[in-house]
Amino acid sequence: MTGGPDRTGLLSGLVDDAGLFPPTSLNMADAVHRHVNDQAARHPMLSHRFLCPASRLAELRSRLNGARRVRLGLIADTGLDGLPDALKEIDIDPRVELAHLEVPLAAIPHDPATAVVETRRVIGDAQAFFEPSSYAAVPETVRALGGGPQGGSNRVGTQGGSNRVGTQGGLNGVGPNGVGPNGVGPNGVGSKGSGAHGVGSKDVGAHGVGVKEGGSEGGGLKLRCGGIKPELFPSPATLANAIVTAVAANVPLKATAGLHEAVRHHNPETGFTHHGYLNLLLAVAEALDGAEPYDVRTALELTDPAALTTRLRAVTDVERLRRAFVSYGSCSTSTPIEQARALGLEEGPR
Repeated sequence: MTGGPDRTGLLSGLVDDAGLFPPTSLNMADAVHRHVNDQAARHPMLSHRFLCPASRLAELRSRLNGARRVRLGLIADTGLDGLPDALKEIDIDPRVELAHLEVPLAAIPHDPATAVVETRRVIGDAQAFFEPSSYAAVPETVRALGGGPQGGSNRVGTQGGSNRVGTQGGLNGVGPNGVGPNGVGPNGVGSKGSGAHGVGSKDVGAHGVGVKEGGSEGGGLKLRCGGIKPELFPSPATLANAIVTAVAANVPLKATAGLHEAVRHHNPETGFTHHGYLNLLLAVAEALDGAEPYDVRTALELTDPAALTTRLRAVTDVERLRRAFVSYGSCSTSTPIEQARALGLEEGPR
């Protein structure tokens, strides 16, 4: 992983706005206000995707008066039954655009393979991350997502249509800003404009979102890294095995919960030991280089900020890393930036 000092894009669009969720748990008005301010500030570390449960979509829309268009990470907390109505709400409201879906498989009464198929029937080719019901279900979920070996041809495409940003075949090589370069489809810009599940967009992501590079046909994998109970924090060994499994199958990852700081740390107030978002980046980089689970676990266990940042600066293929690890949801949109700045990893303004 040795290479030059160019770190452009390492943290670009890494942070999804999860302000509605614990422990911050902003009310909708405050969450929208903060998000609009973040949109105006345009810090490159933020993805400017607003994570919102489907059950609160109407509440969100009621708070968007005068707001910029919101790029939405829709959490399918209502299961499949509530998704069609939620997608219709998005389609008819020009103030919201579907960037991706996050699908908790625990809310769908099927095995992972059936759940993925049934979800795809509802959402078409919209970008989606699937959260397994437990870490024990990660291998089965990855198989359900149809991941293949790393490598393969590049395919850039969208299906066109209303307010949904999509890719051919799901979340394939998705980078941090949730869109494909200039909305170019296989037959030209805005290909197949009559399709229902994606718009060609000129909001180009730093890593060419919408680019397929031998990735999963079914979607990405969402990993839960913490929560309000100790049992919600996976051990480094458990998380390492999940990362290796997904990377080996070329299934893109996103993470959620517990990633409050850049580096692994113990919080004396809660008694929880939290994973660090930089640790996750390094762990995925190690897995991409063919590391065994033990070595990936070692990356997750690092608590020395200097050692961690030194190893991340040595990553040569940043685009490949960010295609594999797309983003994580953070209830704070300022703390990740402040910590990256303190470690000398902050990127300049767009």
